[in-house]
Amino acid sequence: MSVLLSLKGLTLYYRTRRGVVKAVDGVSFDLKEGSCLSLVGESGCGKSSMAYAIMRLLPRNTHTYCGELIFDGKNLMDLTENDLRRDFWLKKMAMVFQGAMNSLNPVLNIGEQLAEPFTIHLGLDKLEALKRAAELLELVRLPNSLLDKYPHELSGGMKQRVVIATALSLRPKFLILDEPTSALDVITQANIINLLKRLQEELNLTYIFITHDLGLSSELSDYIAVMYAGKVVELGDIVSILTAPKHPYTQKLLAATPKLLEDAKLEFIPGSPPDLAYPPPGCRFHPRCPYVMDVCKVREPEPVKVSSEHYVSCLLWERV
Repeated sequence: MSVLLSLKGLTLYYRTRRGVVKAVDGVSFDLKEGSCLSLVGESGCGKSSMAYAIMRLLPRNTHTYCGELIFDGKNLMDLTENDLRRDFWLKKMAMVFQGAMNSLNPVLNIGEQLAEPFTIHLGLDKLEALKRAAELLELVRLPNSLLDKYPHELSGGMKQRVVIATALSLRPKFLILDEPTSALDVITQANIINLLKRLQEELNLTYIFITHDLGLSSELSDYIAVMYAGKVVELGDIVSILTAPKHPYTQKLLAATPKLLEDAKLEFIPGSPPDLAYPPPGCRFHPRCPYVMDVCKVREPEPVKVSSEHYVSCLLWERV
């Protein structure tokens, strides 16, 4: 498979009253076309900021935004916002934002919201745009009767499907899914994951799936990137990460995850994630790491290749 997305030193800092928050700090990885990469980690580690950085949806308080962002052979950093709006957003890349209710306009019915991309980007008249909107509902297995409904009349799962349909309106090849199953019950979560699997197969989509749930990520993903304090500390194929994690943080995350076929005692990660305005020197996980060495407190680890598609940023592996 060819590489669709390549990040090289992607960096996004925010300006705040407390100082500069290093939300995404020099992240690099490649994503193959037609695959799914799960981005996992604790709240506040920079997962959603990574999504905004990739989409170039930057807030006003952006302090630093740099690096290379190669999508389909083009460096998005070289493009203007008008270029992105005309040629990339919705047409080649789209994002399903966290919280479906917040993504939908409460005073417009579903038909108007689904039809809008067709009228704005393709110049279709209202009747033809509504016809396309009905086709989108069919794509995500919802009835056409929902076109006249308002967001508050839909269940959580229905709203999530509508948001996914909106993101797919102009048939992009790449989707970022920011916790699309949060606040949904287990059955609805399973239905959304099955929907995403089917859409990926039918439309040859490439995903970045942001989640806290390692169980969900194992259902959908080909690769997992583990984020901690603005950095990717481990990256690898799904089997390597889940069966042979190398970074102490990844090991702790898995130890804190219930397992269906094992009667293992659940563990917890001591301490709290660091303040990204003042991250600790050296390895950012060292204040919570059970294997911390003196060198971890002063030297930042570089990615080490442990197998063909498995990388870890840990000084324990640099010493091997």
